[in-house]
Amino acid sequence: MADIAQNENCIHHNPHNIVEPNWALQRWQGLLAPQVGPGNALEQVTDRFWEAWRQEHQENLTAWDAQVADDERIVQERALQQQEEEEQNRGAEARAQEEKKPKLKPIAPNRAVSTTPLPQPLQYAINKVESFKYIELYYFTLEGHAEASVSDHAVFDALAIT
Repeated sequence: MADIAQNENCIHHNPHNIVEPNWALQRWQGLLAPQVGPGNALEQVTDRFWEAWRQEHQENLTAWDAQVADDERIVQERALQQQEEEEQNRGAEARAQEEKKPKLKPIAPNRAVSTTPLPQPLQYAINKVESFKYIELYYFTLEGHAEASVSDHAVFDALAIT
């Protein structure tokens, strides 16, 4: 807020706190005495000084109130701007989170379900993977799957015969 009222015309002290001077005091007599003369009594000079001071003071009060209103408006505009920026950031973050969510394919209720099982590697290959041992990638290719389906049936047939 320090940069709000930085121009050369800004008022730095609140004129509402200034007390009206007492022109009747001795310290003001040096300023008032040259103004006193024929046709200008001390009371008239004092009244003119009071009126001039009151007029300038009222101008300062008006300027101060306008400056305070401007400062408050600027603060509100900045707060609103900051709030809008935060909302935009939240909106951008929400969109980014939405884009990161996994997208599921739509369900087709009338689609037929396949009854053929998916090809699986040999049980030998599965056991090697489960025990974290080296296994050739051949067992996971189409040829390896084909060999697995043939050999699994052969093993099953051999066990069924005995």
